[in-house]
Amino acid sequence: MVKRILLSACIMLIALNIINAQCTPNASYGSLIYPPDSLPHATATVTYSSTIYCRIPTDTVLGTLTATIDSVKVTNIKGLPSGFSYACNKQHWIGGEHGCVEISGTTNDVSLYTLKFFLMFYGKIFGNPASAPDSSMTRKLRVIAYNNVPTKNYEIFEVFQNKPNPFSEYTEIKFTSPLVQNIDFAVINILGQTIYSEKIKAKIGENRIIFSSINVSPGIYFYKISNGNAVFIKKMTVN
Repeated sequence: MVKRILLSACIMLIALNIINAQCTPNASYGSLIYPPDSLPHATATVTYSSTIYCRIPTDTVLGTLTATIDSVKVTNIKGLPSGFSYACNKQHWIGGEHGCVEISGTTNDVSLYTLKFFLMFYGKIFGNPASAPDSSMTRKLRVIAYNNVPTKNYEIFEVFQNKPNPFSEYTEIKFTSPLVQNIDFAVINILGQTIYSEKIKAKIGENRIIFSSINVSPGIYFYKISNGNAVFIKKMTVN
């Protein structure tokens, strides 16, 4: 019971980020999970990287008691495909801060994997040190064959429809870029008002934008992505 409550206090958020550098915590994520049960799929023989973002609370309730969370540590992740590894941005996350774990690698083994996360929570109850391990969190990761991947033309600037759509928490928008360039991303309501804007440094190849509806009312919106020469506008719906 204690372990389950402590685990639920550590909100895990997942987003695909195709980079080889160490992950960087993202404080903009809220308390919702994206995606709820699976990592983005990997492709055999293709370098993969997926980042898990977490927000550590400062305390939690254990029955009628309040426990202070001093820190949380990932001690192991089992079930990774051969050739895959994980790296945390730091050894311990302090209560109240954001952290991240990057899962990356290359494999030839096509299969559906169940990743099991081993966490250790450290804190205090009535001022006395306490700790609790937890291994109940799992995530699915599917590795597909290379010839099952739809071909994308990375030599052109192209924007794709967001998925999922409609959505109620988070949605992912993919676009391709033929070069490293600055991209303008904006979300517009049906009155033509810009409710969100961001400048993005695109890399060569496929890029991803994770958009949160936490501060957005349900309705129809349009997202606009521009590189200064071409502009793409597509419709999305928030439930």
